[in-house]
Formats: sequence, C-alpha cells, structure tokens
Amino acid sequence: MSSVIDDVEKDTLLMDSRERRGWMGFGAGARAVGVLVSVLGVTAVAGAAASHRDLAVDPLSVMGKAASKEAKVTQVMSIPQTAYVLEFPVSSQDTASFTCIRSQGGLIARFRLNDKHLILETPSTEVGMQGSTFWPSPQSVWGWPPPATISGGWEFDGDDGRAAEGGGMYNAEVDEEKQEVLLTSQPSAKLNIVVKKHFSVDEGRKAVVVRYTMELVTGAEPVKFAPWEKTNVAAGAFIFWPNGDSDIRRADDMDHPKKTTLKAKQDDFSGIFTFDHTKDKVHVNGTKIRANSTGTWMAAVQGDTVFVKVFRAVPADQVAPGEGDVAVFARPSFASMESQGAYTEIKEGKPSIYVVCWYARRLPKKATAAKGDEALMKFVSSVADLGCPEA
Repeated sequence: MSSVIDDVEKDTLLMDSRERRGWMGFGAGARAVGVLVSVLGVTAVAGAAASHRDLAVDPLSVMGKAASKEAKVTQVMSIPQTAYVLEFPVSSQDTASFTCIRSQGGLIARFRLNDKHLILETPSTEVGMQGSTFWPSPQSVWGWPPPATISGGWEFDGDDGRAAEGGGMYNAEVDEEKQEVLLTSQPSAKLNIVVKKHFSVDEGRKAVVVRYTMELVTGAEPVKFAPWEKTNVAAGAFIFWPNGDSDIRRADDMDHPKKTTLKAKQDDFSGIFTFDHTKDKVHVNGTKIRANSTGTWMAAVQGDTVFVKVFRAVPADQVAPGEGDVAVFARPSFASMESQGAYTEIKEGKPSIYVVCWYARRLPKKATAAKGDEALMKFVSSVADLGCPEA
C-alpha cells in the first residue's frame, strides 16, 4: 500500500548570488491519496563554471565529458517540486519508498529502504549526476548532452538543462485508485519519440515496477532505439551481475579513453562480475565497464541494504550498436548502474516497452559484500527469481 510523505526537506544551500536563478515550485496539484506530495525540496545543480562545446561522438568518450578540469559543481540548492511517492512494506520491519518528480527529465529522485538511501539523492561533485534517468540507446545517435525533452539535457545547460526551471519537464497523471503515476515527456524533435514512465507497486513481489515506453511522434518515420535506464548510486557501492562468459569491456578517462577487454577465461568470474567502488580504481574523468551478459538482473550492496533490479534478458545480437545490456559508469563520487533493453524498430502502433522491477531489501546478517560470497549470491538470486511482469 502507498502512503503520502508530507515533509519539506530543508537542505543546506551552497549558493553564489551572482549565479542565483529564479527557482520556483512547480505547483502542488490536486492531492492524490497515496501518491502525491505537495512540495518536496529536491537538490539540483545550479550554475557551474563550464562552457558548452561540441564533442566528438564516441559511444565511450561522450559518456561523461564534464571532466573536473572542464566543469565542476559550484552550487547545490533545494528546489521545491511536486513529488510523487509510492510507499509500501517489504517485510514486517522494513518499508520501501520511491519518489519521482516531473522535472529534470522525469527524474526518479529517491529510492529508500526505511531511512537508507539506495540511489544518489544529491548531485555528484564532479558532474551533478543524481537519481535515475532514462536515455535512448545508442548514445552515438545523440552524442552529448542527453536529449533535453527526454532526460533534461546536461546538468550545466543553463535554462534548458536538468537543473533549470522547466528543464526536461514531463506531464504527470495519477491514478488514485490504482496508486500509479504516469510521466510523459514532450516530443523530441531530434529523435522523433515521446517517452512515458509508468510507476506502480507490485504488492506480491514487494517491488516497484518501472515501465518505460518509447512511442513514435505522430507522422514521423520509424526509428530504432534500445531503452536505457541509468541509476546513480553513492560512492562505495558493491555492484554485480550474472555475466556468464561475456567479455568485459572497460574504458578509463572519457576525455581520452583507454580501452581494454578482459576475456572471461582470464579470470574466474564464477559467472558473476563484480565492481567494488571502495577498492576498484576509477578515473576522475570516468570509468565505463560494460558487457553483453544476456542476464536478467544486477544488484548493489550499500551498507546493510541490497538494491536489486530485474529485467528481461537481451540476446547478444539485439544489443544497441556499440553498447552493452549491463554496465557500470563510475567517478570517484558516484557510480551508475545501467541496463538496456532490446534494440528494436519503433513505428506507429509499435512502441518500445522496457520493464524493470526495483527491489529494496535488508542485507542478510550472514552475507558480505564480497566477490564469491555464497550467502549474498543466494539471497540476491532468490530476489531475482521473483521476476518482473511482462511488457
């Protein structure tokens, strides 16, 4: 069952008066029982000491071009937002809550187990990444920044960026009876698609069901994309997925990518790939690790919590060009859990639909966030076995 959170978060604002903008709340519409929150202070990046420039489109190098030498977060502020919250019990002791907002590309702003943050709620220090967003794939089609109407653009894109008033604003519909939220983007003139994000609670699975739909703009020629969910988590996460015998492709330094490929036979993966943000060295300008795993889940351990994502397997020959179906992107202050669906044609009457289930669980006492830990792997496998609804 969902419930309302009605507090206003009071963040410490780090502001430069010379770059202060006219931030406004985006309205508190009619109260939808169980889902709508009237005002929530969501932190976002305001001004930044960076100038936009054209970037060479390399699927790896364009991933995070806001290197610390080019741009850095100069201020963070709390922006009043209309927020939509789904809250539900996952056990007799634990409650999960999921929060989305209309702006910043229909951002998933929070996912918590009790008071523990499972995704990054405040902007990262290097580039302002936060929460969870959606991109069409492959990235080589749009380069950088991300499409403004779909994901709010780049954090530093002034009046059009994710942090700007109206940046990446979605329309919102709330079904009070079903306690569901539907966010719909404006049409992307460049990509000829509209993105819809549908959020609901599966009470049987005790999970949030996230359903992404890419629809063709009326009258446009068919296009081909894969869905891409990018979820940012705080520094120190232990991230892993069932990799099988897929090669691991790695690139360090997104300004000048140094690419390596690790063959599965070179290491004893035991079928599981792991990334430990507390131990694995990552480049300040970004490290990208990806694979075509054909798996159905990825997970992250943070403290005593486990965040598991479950999705449909993607055959290796249906992954978007130059991409992977699972990936980690990391800088020192955060890491991104990324998954992609099948690369398919989108035409009138034939949208692309990608469903991901988000599970929040307490880490079992006998489990440890470590490669090869049997208790952890058995527990996560049992959660993943709960599955996810079909599209």
